[in-house]
Amino acid sequence: VYEAFVDLALTDITLTRDPFVETTSGAVQLNVRNAGTSTATGVTLVATLPVPLTPAGGAMPQPAPAATRYCAQSGQTLTCDIGTLDAGEEQFVRLWAWTNGPTGGDVELSVTADQPETVVDPNANEATVPVSVVAPRADLSVALPGAPFAPFIVGRPRNVLLRARNLGGATATPTVTFTAPAGWVVTPVSPSCTALAQVVTCVGWAMEENDSIDFNVTLEAVAPDPGVELVASVSGGVPDPDPASNET
Repeated sequence: VYEAFVDLALTDITLTRDPFVETTSGAVQLNVRNAGTSTATGVTLVATLPVPLTPAGGAMPQPAPAATRYCAQSGQTLTCDIGTLDAGEEQFVRLWAWTNGPTGGDVELSVTADQPETVVDPNANEATVPVSVVAPRADLSVALPGAPFAPFIVGRPRNVLLRARNLGGATATPTVTFTAPAGWVVTPVSPSCTALAQVVTCVGWAMEENDSIDFNVTLEAVAPDPGVELVASVSGGVPDPDPASNET
């Protein structure tokens, strides 16, 4: 016969972005779970953020009661009144923070309940979450908005649009390279584009976050071809956190 008990646990702890980016926001996400066999009441999660981070609030979606769905803030501390957790029940919590500078620190988490935990080896009621911060970075991508293309007709030039975009938080100047199929005629249309054999290179201007630049070239097939690939790539001379989107 086992005595009913409460056993709170902090599980599935993740960061919405890792590392955080300077002068932007990010969040710590976790589940607070009652791994015991009896109901826990007065469940409270306390999060203490390091000084380089500014608390920006916390939230608990359903099943949290609407009256206590948002965490209280005092200085560097967020307090989340979770309330009651039945045996096996868990509550998802998201804790937001702004970065103040180029350094991060440790977010300290702890959870308590009205009932003492009497099991010999309870799940951890405390956790330390390291948060690192990096300078804003550009995140360049390139696309061919007209793709997939209808069949080209021999001898009829067609406009091809090249679009560079900056999805990151740092300014970047894109250089887009477009490679035409062997034997095809490619002609730059945009003034900032130049051609060398089958390769067109287009140089843009400084793009802020979410800016985009369009370049145009014409492409002409000179003979029937059962299938070719059009390749475009972009670079910006800055570190890119998602290089997979630099080519299409």
